[in-house]
Amino acid sequence: MNGPPRSDAARRACQKLAVAACMLLLLAVADACWLAIGDDRDLFRVVAGGAAPASGDLLIPADSHSADLHARALADGPAALDRHLRADLDSPDLTVHFLELQGRLWRAQVLAAPGTPPGEHRMTVRLAGQPQDEAPAYTVRVFIDLPDLRADQPSLFLRVLGVQPVWVVLGALPLALLAGALVYRLAGRELDRLLAAGIAPIYRLARRGGEWEVVFGLGRAHGVRPGQRLAILDRDQRPVGQLVAETVDAQTATARVPLGENIGPGHFVARQDHGR
Repeated sequence: MNGPPRSDAARRACQKLAVAACMLLLLAVADACWLAIGDDRDLFRVVAGGAAPASGDLLIPADSHSADLHARALADGPAALDRHLRADLDSPDLTVHFLELQGRLWRAQVLAAPGTPPGEHRMTVRLAGQPQDEAPAYTVRVFIDLPDLRADQPSLFLRVLGVQPVWVVLGALPLALLAGALVYRLAGRELDRLLAAGIAPIYRLARRGGEWEVVFGLGRAHGVRPGQRLAILDRDQRPVGQLVAETVDAQTATARVPLGENIGPGHFVARQDHGR
């Protein structure tokens, strides 16, 4: 045979794709974990002239008046949240629009007017009528442009691509599974083709004293009998030596060859009439 077949080249290409997809998947998972534990949940980043999502936990003092205010905010729904909730900021260039209140959890948008100077600003969120000094504090960090904002992100994928790592995970996972399935399918086809031609891979190569014990994938089902002489093929399926089958099972056989024989992982064993 003159070199590896096309199916083997396709399998190797799929193997490289699977390895690349798995490496990307692992990197994205690690990046997502780092983002989850390394980022400050009380910090909101926004570009001047833009908006950014914000969320937090509303403090409800343990008194009937605060409980009534909270119940009223929940009952009136999202359209009235800007009336029931207050965001106190130390800059007139920053405003907050509340979008949702689920129990104690609020969700909002922080908006920075065009030309807002870069820097950090303090923000508190409270029920209307609640003292400001009791409200939880947050930080709004303003940037001149998007590249500056990305450079401040703890996530590699957010810094480089502007993409949340969870989206990379969701994209790389099916790619890795598909490439793995293709490798498995092509490997099965290649093995069937080799067996039909009287060629099989070496499954195990173990040193036993001054010899190699070789286990390969040709057995009685492939016409191999004890004492039969077989060819050793290199990775490119070129003859490089011979061995004699000793123990033969239905699908596999065992042989012993001297340590100096040209044999190694990735080599093959073939019947003398292989390829005919």
